Amino acid sequence: MPQMNPMNWMMIFCLILVTFIYLLMMTYFSTSNKIIPIPQSNPISNSKKNLKW
Repeated sequence: MPQMNPMNWMMIFCLILVTFIYLLMMTYFSTSNKIIPIPQSNPISNSKKNLKW
């Protein structure tokens, strides 16, 4: 196994950070959707589709 250079560690750290933030956002949106009733209007449904990609 070749020894990892700092760049690789930075990339791994950034990847973990991005996935962690993404998971936080997903949980936040799912809980907020449960708490706040969302009316079936077009702009909100369009934004939800964009969030899911």
